[in-house]
Amino acid sequence: MRTSPCKGCGAPMAWASTPSGKSIPLDPVPVPDGNVEAMVHDLGVRVIAVHPAGQAFLPAAGCDRFDTHFATCPKAAEFKK
Repeated sequence: MRTSPCKGCGAPMAWASTPSGKSIPLDPVPVPDGNVEAMVHDLGVRVIAVHPAGQAFLPAAGCDRFDTHFATCPKAAEFKK
């Protein structure tokens, strides 16, 4: 998974595509309690589903759980529209 640094905090981010085609920044390391279900493949990262915070779920086969970078970035408020 290719990463680029966050313009706010400098941490690595991976860009993924949502089912509707929008881009979403993810922390590049899977985590057991992440709220984004995504599949990493040769063409990039495809988000399968975004789940409400705290919701328990099991990722679909071949998927991992990630945090959105908005949830972990200390400067996320600077990027909200």
